[in-house]
Amino acid sequence: MFDMDVNEFNVDENIRPQDDFDNYVNGKWKKANPIPDDQVRWGNFNILIDDTLKRLKALLEEPTLDLEFKKVTNFYKTGLDEDRINQAGIEPIKSILDLIESFFDKSKFMELIATLQRMGMNPLFAMIPEPDATNPKEVIPYLLTSGLGLPDKDYYFQEEREEIRKQYKKFIFGILKLSGVPEESADKHTDEIFSMEVQLAEVTPQNFERHDPDHYFHKTLFSSLQEWTPSLDWRKFFDLTIKKNVPYLSTDKKDFYKRMEDLLNTLSLDQWKIYLKFKVLAKMAPYLPKEYEELHFNFYYKTLSGQKTMQPRWKRVLSFINGYDHKIGTLLGKFYAKKHFPPDSKNKMLDLVKNLQQALKKRIMNLDWMQDKTKEKAMLKHQAFRAKIGYPDKWPDFDSLETTEDNVYVENVLASNRYDFQLSMEKMFKLTDLDEWEMHPQSVNAYFNPMKNEIVFPAGILQFPFFDANAHAAVNYGAIGVVIGHEMIHSYDNNGSKFNHLGELKNWWTEEDLTKFTAKTQYYIDKFSTYTVTGNEGKTLKINGKLTLGENIADLGGLLNAYDAMNHYLAEHPQENADKEFLLSYARIWAGHIRPEMVDQQVQTDPHTPEQWRVNGGLSHFPPFHKTFNVKPGDKLYSDDFENIW
Repeated sequence: MFDMDVNEFNVDENIRPQDDFDNYVNGKWKKANPIPDDQVRWGNFNILIDDTLKRLKALLEEPTLDLEFKKVTNFYKTGLDEDRINQAGIEPIKSILDLIESFFDKSKFMELIATLQRMGMNPLFAMIPEPDATNPKEVIPYLLTSGLGLPDKDYYFQEEREEIRKQYKKFIFGILKLSGVPEESADKHTDEIFSMEVQLAEVTPQNFERHDPDHYFHKTLFSSLQEWTPSLDWRKFFDLTIKKNVPYLSTDKKDFYKRMEDLLNTLSLDQWKIYLKFKVLAKMAPYLPKEYEELHFNFYYKTLSGQKTMQPRWKRVLSFINGYDHKIGTLLGKFYAKKHFPPDSKNKMLDLVKNLQQALKKRIMNLDWMQDKTKEKAMLKHQAFRAKIGYPDKWPDFDSLETTEDNVYVENVLASNRYDFQLSMEKMFKLTDLDEWEMHPQSVNAYFNPMKNEIVFPAGILQFPFFDANAHAAVNYGAIGVVIGHEMIHSYDNNGSKFNHLGELKNWWTEEDLTKFTAKTQYYIDKFSTYTVTGNEGKTLKINGKLTLGENIADLGGLLNAYDAMNHYLAEHPQENADKEFLLSYARIWAGHIRPEMVDQQVQTDPHTPEQWRVNGGLSHFPPFHKTFNVKPGDKLYSDDFENIW
């Protein structure tokens, strides 16, 4: 993967680490490893994903008699059969388009939306099962706004996005024309569809609001939802989806649903039909004949992200399978984990987690800005904390997943969508399943869930350079140790800190400590908002310190926590140059670069700070970095103000 041993770092001696630690550690690698034409970014995460995809491909190509595993291989094989996909045209989804065309009574609008949602279509809003933030033992429906074809609401209004809006309209026009709409009508309908999306965008949450429970969670009585939108038959919608009484639910943006009703009442049936048909075709385009898939790629990957060529078909099929929303990926992961995740790795990870937990406990108890009363509540969260490693102990029931080799690819996609929706609806108003995972075992990622107060590390991320059983302790603590610490700190970041030890959205802070915490987070917002990256056409773009706040708190807190845990371990297992290896290892996990078009999108929509600032921004506020590399006033990464929260 890298031209270095686990304990060697191919640094660029021509760059001063005190000025640019990212390029000091990763600069040579970036020059030697340009972004492949079929990628929008290239770095450690992408390389691990690519390696994992190759293992999954090999697994899927092995002969099997296992009936459960055949559900995945059937899906995969039909996805590879491009000739059959092209020959079928859009006939496999014609029944969906015909259903929309038969829509003639606005009072039955929510019946149509329910039917589309059962097939995985969310043309206006999504409905997902999540623990009730006021009573996390119970799962309730969350309504989340949808319906926008551009990456973020601001894309519809920002002057600098005008060219992207033009290209999006060309995409809408192209989809309509391919589906048989005459050119003159397609031009008119394109304007109508875009106008509808603009009106929805006006009342869609801002990106940072989608990560803030104070914005995305509003417990709402069913009667209140119906009062807001009297023209929408919510009772019928829930009868067709959840199929049980819905006394309450969570809504994210009241004004959005009122706008949805306004549009239903003011726009013609024909306008709604063409809008919904477009949404179905756009959603299904990657699984339809070549012309549709190319249209989708040219806008969403080439225009928006700068990707030059499509990935091979087998990767595109696996991209669907591995999507977090698709439980067919968990089925594949069940077999992947058996083959590629040794039990010894799980035990070593559990030891690392234990050491990080001990270090975090000590850090919290030693905080000089927090009162004892708040520390006691913080420790309740710490004591209730859970960790999941590798793969689930309990697997979903895959009996009702109906993928067959006789289906055309898009039919298997719809079968997978129906299965996912059914599983989701079965969870509503039941006890929260603490054994369930939100990622697949093969996922190269990790997450923290505030309502379960747990961190989860799938097998996919537990590989070099994040984790290596043969590496020095400092190397592992600087890599996977920081990642573990990062996920733990999410329990106490600007959003996780709003949940108590039971996973309830309930304040546990004293007023004085909350004021101090808020002031400290504002420092992070202000500081990271001064950092810039180069976007498309050489434009200088500022990091959004508010959007990236939670991840930046977790990055620095993870560094501090992992460093303390390493030193605790080294007290009994001494190692030379441990601090330096720790820092080099941390920087190395963020080796990577990204296409300028994708930089534009990341800065506006991604809560993660771009990689170079996860290195340089975080370490400039990390005292051991200053000490180890003798950072002094005048150096670009020098800071005399270490506003560390955790």
